[in-house]
Amino acid sequence: MPKHIYNFEKGNIKPLKDKFLNPVGAGPYLFKDYKAGQEIVFEKNPNYWRGEPKIAKIIMKVTNATTVIQELTTGSVDIDRVPSKPEQIDLVKKAEFLDIYRYPSNSYGYIGWNLRDEKFKDKKVRQALVYGLNRAGFIQAYYKGLGDVCNAPVSKVSWAYTDDVNKYEYNPEKANQLLDEAGWVKKEDGYRYKDGKKFTVHWMTYTGSKYVEALTPILIENWKQIGVEVIPELMEFSTLAQKVYDEQKFEMYNMAWSLSIDPDPSGIFSIEQDKLGGFNSVGWRNEESEKLIKEGLRETNMEKRKEIYHKWVKLANEELPYIFLSYANDTYAVSAKVKGLRLSPFTDWTYDIHKVELQEVK
Repeated sequence: MPKHIYNFEKGNIKPLKDKFLNPVGAGPYLFKDYKAGQEIVFEKNPNYWRGEPKIAKIIMKVTNATTVIQELTTGSVDIDRVPSKPEQIDLVKKAEFLDIYRYPSNSYGYIGWNLRDEKFKDKKVRQALVYGLNRAGFIQAYYKGLGDVCNAPVSKVSWAYTDDVNKYEYNPEKANQLLDEAGWVKKEDGYRYKDGKKFTVHWMTYTGSKYVEALTPILIENWKQIGVEVIPELMEFSTLAQKVYDEQKFEMYNMAWSLSIDPDPSGIFSIEQDKLGGFNSVGWRNEESEKLIKEGLRETNMEKRKEIYHKWVKLANEELPYIFLSYANDTYAVSAKVKGLRLSPFTDWTYDIHKVELQEVK
């Protein structure tokens, strides 16, 4: 990134943010136009160092779970991710000019809680809330066989993944036991109280998501059964991100992480990231985690690194900085006229975009 354009004084990133809508870089495409909530237009960079792109213009349109299938099947969009749900995939298949790519995602969905909040500081409480949530029921209801329960902040496609962790299978009795031990007493109204305060969780989430729509009634009802009240607060995703990362003003929220090829978790879970604007928005500060993260970064032997990350995964599974919620398949629909596209858990559609061509389908 050119310093003469993006330079800013430490502690004042507003000038930098103001320049984000006029980006400068050396990639295969040049920024041309932006319409908020609608689209971004790019034109090819004839001087791109890996070779001049074959497609003259790319338009990235804003779609959502409601519009994506219509956009694809009418030909308004040539490539997009679609929900990994049988009924959605069947709709795509009916458009015979669309190809389907499906593979395990290098990502996971989660619920984050603010560990600075007194009610989430006790590990027993966090474990109780996971035991008290029927994650498998939610996964089956939403993905219908095309997703799995997540128990660790590592994707199943990663070499650092291990299945040797607590599965936290749905167990309301265990959840109630742990909440009792943590001093949260269930009263006549069915809800739990401690030091005169009702166990109420304000859950910030985002609009326009079928995932959220499916999760909401399950989460509310499951936790009500163990004496915890959940109050959803819906907002635009951009507003949610600001509250979570820039302000850290939340009790609980849900999002998903797309991960890198290397499993190093420092960018998300290190203590250094526990700051305004940092990715450790939940405020997880664990010295053993820090030790393992640093060991993993120093180690160059693959098998030894794997052992280190297995220990870290088990620690995260026990300490639960998040509710690890779901693994999904990535499912993309791609027009048959798009040629030369590479997709995998570790490469998105932009990776070799300069090689991709558009050809008329006969």
